[in-house]
Amino acid sequence: MTIRHDSIDRSSFAPGVLLAVRDIAKRPGLTIGIEPLLEL
Repeated sequence: MTIRHDSIDRSSFAPGVLLAVRDIAKRPGLTIGIEPLLEL
């Protein structure tokens, strides 16, 4: 099985980037991926 997603516009990444930038001050150390920010 293959799941594929192609994005041709950078605006699709904007919500995740803004979330990470706003939350970075609250998180000491290294955070890998966006899942911890989304509390998944």
